[in-house]
Amino acid sequence: MRSSTNKRSSRLFAVSQLPERRQLNRNIAAQVQWRIRLGEDLGIGRDSGLSAGAMAMVETIRNRVLRRGGTVPILFAPANLGGQGRRRGVRRSWVPALVGMMIERPVSSINFAPLILAIAISAGLGPFADVAEAARFVPTTAAQFAVNRGVVELETGRGSGISVAIAEDLANVIDDGATRRVLPLVGKGGVANITDLELLHGVDLAILQDDVMNYARQQNLFPGIESRLAYIAKLYNEEFHLLARNDIKTIADLAHQKVNVGVRGGGTEITSSHLFDLLNVPIVAANDDEGVALDKLRRGEIAALALVAGAPAPLFRGLIGEHSLHFLAVPLNFATTGAYVPARLTADDYPALVPYNHSVETVAVGAVLVVANLQPASDRYRNVVNFVDAFFTGFRSLLAPGHNPKWRDVNIAAELPGWRRFPAAADWLQRNAPATGAPSEQSLKAIFARFIDERQQATGGTPLSQQQKDDLFTQFERWQKSLPR
Repeated sequence: MRSSTNKRSSRLFAVSQLPERRQLNRNIAAQVQWRIRLGEDLGIGRDSGLSAGAMAMVETIRNRVLRRGGTVPILFAPANLGGQGRRRGVRRSWVPALVGMMIERPVSSINFAPLILAIAISAGLGPFADVAEAARFVPTTAAQFAVNRGVVELETGRGSGISVAIAEDLANVIDDGATRRVLPLVGKGGVANITDLELLHGVDLAILQDDVMNYARQQNLFPGIESRLAYIAKLYNEEFHLLARNDIKTIADLAHQKVNVGVRGGGTEITSSHLFDLLNVPIVAANDDEGVALDKLRRGEIAALALVAGAPAPLFRGLIGEHSLHFLAVPLNFATTGAYVPARLTADDYPALVPYNHSVETVAVGAVLVVANLQPASDRYRNVVNFVDAFFTGFRSLLAPGHNPKWRDVNIAAELPGWRRFPAAADWLQRNAPATGAPSEQSLKAIFARFIDERQQATGGTPLSQQQKDDLFTQFERWQKSLPR
């Protein structure tokens, strides 16, 4: 047994700083002929001798460096070129691999120390493939830097809601093709989104339910969370949907029945648990995915399906001819309206589930755009500041046709009690207070209609048609204009 085997397996190349590739030590460069650009083709195949874990490690490092604007030349340096066999005339050996990561941008522009890491992969990983097959030099292109410049990663809720569409609208408005880009990520929603915002590398923003944020704080799931997370703006309201079989007439009929409340720790589960407690209706909770639950509801395996999502929710929007299913009304009493916002589901939202000119009373929770705890001097922080400026400045364009109608319910100046606003957002609102202080006519009209609906309901009056509400609003405008200045 050769004594040099263990020495080769533990050898580690460490490079402290490489200002330019051509300045590499000539002795090393003479041995290192294999340079691999990590991109579409790693150049590391089955014959490279690298395990799946090693390749995953290399890819992880590459993503982190590119995320910060660096380049990633990967150098596989043989510790010993005296091979252990031949294949197609190419000598090969059991060698460790040097992974050198060189930051080509000035250190001051990315605000972190030069990142030069060396990973020693033991000789037991296997032989390298042919030079021609396993590795080749491909220079890093400017395109890699361009696509990573100004990127903000925004995590949404699940696809059964509308947060994915909201994120897409934001991306369409904010992306400029050069300095700003929004990258939506579909998350699990609820507590999982808070976990990702706190711990998952790269997630800058997330859309969260305000009651989930309050739940996490009250339960101390993330100690001190209110000092780390900040909100950019309150967004739209998300309605509580309760779809049930036709034999279930009221929410009280769900007592001791199986009701699907979504995945564990999700926003729907947290809202449902609180709401059913307020109504004193004990249920048997099921935690299937919404699509699976809908199929079970059709087959009669569960009594109802709960979902918190902005109306019209994609899960229910496409339901046609579902005569065996209907939405249940949520009683609006002191307990429910004290914890949630009164809302309603209409035939405009769900023509196949709500009769024309009727509505279903329910409650809603607020959706909030929240930013992670970023270091103020970092590139990610500056990217979010750039995002806020573009979002708030271009907000009016989101109210135009072609975007999700929920944008018309958004007041970016609205405050979220108990939570702090992201400094750049607060500064923008302060600078532009006159522009954001007066609601648009369309927003004012929607607020007026909601007031009329709630007033009629409180007094036991007959609900007014949309035309009647429009006529009253016109009279209100005339009265307002007649007031002395």
